[in-house]
Amino acid sequence: MNNSFHLPLIIFLILLFIVGCATTKPIAIKPNEHIEIGWTPRAVLETKTYPWFDSNYVAYKPNGEIFSQLKSIQDSLSFLVIYGTWCSDSKRELPRFFKIMDSMNVKPEQIILYAVDRTKMYPPGIPQEYNPTHVPTFILKYRGMEVGRIIEAPKGTLEQDMFNQLFPLTQ
Repeated sequence: MNNSFHLPLIIFLILLFIVGCATTKPIAIKPNEHIEIGWTPRAVLETKTYPWFDSNYVAYKPNGEIFSQLKSIQDSLSFLVIYGTWCSDSKRELPRFFKIMDSMNVKPEQIILYAVDRTKMYPPGIPQEYNPTHVPTFILKYRGMEVGRIIEAPKGTLEQDMFNQLFPLTQ
């Protein structure tokens, strides 16, 4: 065959390979930073790596009156929390969330934690399904169906916003 035919084909294949490899998205991490990625158990947040969790958990005093009004649906609730250990809003709201969950006696299996990097696109899976635009995103589910979200920061308190979204289900 003619060499003039091979050269464009080889260049095309090389460019195709380079473009295909370039689409791999790097994890957005700052130097000397440790962040969680993917499904994480609560216990990871309660380690020395994240001292903000325990101090913010202890400091938060939720409004206990709200919990008794949600008792009737408590066992039908589940929560998906998309967060970033690098995010100041997550550092504030995640310990508060767990203080509320503990006050309500919500079982650990009713809570799924999913950590993302700064792009909120890595690791893949959760972003396509739940499309988080900000973290933390608290997705409230009743009998497996999404019934509400609290995104980034509550309008009032976290427990009040949860109550406002869940109270109609108690009627």
